[in-house]
Amino acid sequence: QDNTKNCIGDEYQISQVIENLIINARHATSDKGDIYIKICNHEVPQSLDKQQNELLKPGIYVKITIEDNGVGIPAENINKIFEPFYTTKSKGKGIGLAISHNIIKKHNGVIRVESEAGKFTRFDIYLPATDDKEEKQIEKRYEKEGSLLTIALMDDEFFILDSSKLLLETLGHNVLTASRGEELIEIYRDYIKNGKDIDIFILDVTIVGGMGGIETIKELKKINPDVKAIVSSGYSDDPVFTKYREYGFAATLKKPYNIAEMSEAIKVALENG
Repeated sequence: QDNTKNCIGDEYQISQVIENLIINARHATSDKGDIYIKICNHEVPQSLDKQQNELLKPGIYVKITIEDNGVGIPAENINKIFEPFYTTKSKGKGIGLAISHNIIKKHNGVIRVESEAGKFTRFDIYLPATDDKEEKQIEKRYEKEGSLLTIALMDDEFFILDSSKLLLETLGHNVLTASRGEELIEIYRDYIKNGKDIDIFILDVTIVGGMGGIETIKELKKINPDVKAIVSSGYSDDPVFTKYREYGFAATLKKPYNIAEMSEAIKVALENG
């Protein structure tokens, strides 16, 4: 629609959600089907509409629809897909949709799914609309001794790894990525061997089929006891969050995070590491 309204939010987090849904759609169609993306205004009348235990309050929304004609989701699984760690994939920990749900909820929106096995899957995202415009703000770069940082990211969810890399590069930092601890340790060894160093590590706690953040920080500190690392997780009640210093971390970062929260965690890690 040419008259689609604005919605105020974190563009990087919303991009994470859309990217994740498109990746899921590609998997569902095996790259041979069709994926449809539509954005329009959507008005909810004064009567409350309840679905999947969430209220879509009366008002004007920007509705983003992502639909594919792939394998679909079985009826017995449809109510589980936003649960943490639920997945039908053989690889990955299934945290993508859970974090997507949290991001939309954090923006006072709703995400819904409709699917029929063997036919289609459609995700509808509703974000509160506004006529206001918000100017972009350039976040402060946290620098070390006058130079930008080299930061290593470890996460086994591609869309989180990719979007987090984009956030950090937006701040001007040099970014390295790895999907598991074993890979990151080899990267660091090569860096040290070549006379270079990594300023900050951001490590996901749980890595399916590989070394997670707690094991990785132990190995990194064997190489260099002075490494500075941030522990990342989608769950703030994870024990490592309350005792992160005891595990060797200098700061915490709860998913989903935005550019300001990431910058603050980096600042804290540099000061406390």
